[in-house]
Amino acid sequence: MWQCFVSTVLSSCVGKNSECTYMYILFSSCFYRCLMDDRPYWWAPLYSSHWRLPVKLQQYYLSCETGPGSPSGHVMVIAAVLFVVVSSLNERLISAPLRFVSCSAYVFIVSAVALSRLFIAAHFPHQVVLGAIIGIFLGRLCYKNHFFSSLPSVRVGMISSFMLLFIALSTYWILHWLGFEPAFSISLAQQWCEHEEWIHVDTTPLFVLCRDCGAVMGLGICSLLSGHLMPSPQHTRPLKSFGQRVLMACMSCICCQLLDRVPLPSNLIVFYFTAIVKYSLVPVVTLTIARLV
Repeated sequence: MWQCFVSTVLSSCVGKNSECTYMYILFSSCFYRCLMDDRPYWWAPLYSSHWRLPVKLQQYYLSCETGPGSPSGHVMVIAAVLFVVVSSLNERLISAPLRFVSCSAYVFIVSAVALSRLFIAAHFPHQVVLGAIIGIFLGRLCYKNHFFSSLPSVRVGMISSFMLLFIALSTYWILHWLGFEPAFSISLAQQWCEHEEWIHVDTTPLFVLCRDCGAVMGLGICSLLSGHLMPSPQHTRPLKSFGQRVLMACMSCICCQLLDRVPLPSNLIVFYFTAIVKYSLVPVVTLTIARLV
């Protein structure tokens, strides 16, 4: 779930808007289907016998994701969001050494996420590099060009959600019409994952689409709630201190983690519908805490 709320939490901390969330969701909804790249944990055993190379990759609990591997979504979202955070922070820092430290921390965190994805055999090196490049591009694009001057309206959130659904389904049917199998990664994951219980339903492309659509709708709901949670001009609250923003981020993460532990029903239709509702609450919870702290 962290990919859903990290953008909202960190954007709130630096006072920026949520355009990175929109751009990340759009890229992650379409790129995975278009590139149709393999993951190491199924690629290695699949081709090692063909090339007569005894390749054995150790799998972990988080290895058996069922979506295509390129680009790395984890690296892409952390690179995009932290780019906005670091750029905003550097505008407030006068000292050049402090700016160097913030940029070094950015490189270290993105590199750590990339190495962790390589270690668990979830991605190839070129996939995490592509994710970092796209993430930096999205972060710079969102930071330099403010697509939204405020939170998107409910109408914009709903329209954007349906647009994402339409684009993803259109991509699926176009690939199917061209003779490709968009859901090829699910069968490969089921075939080559060492433990069946490691195959997570919440990594399937359909679930990811429901999660992303729910997050976009949640951002639209936030605009409706912000009018009630924001103080009136006569009672404007002072700007939050750094400690208040850190407290807000910690409380938001804790609440979202508790929300993530809410079990989903076993019925597939109810399962996906509940997923949309569940992930639409993530930005709502984050905004509520941000306004109340």
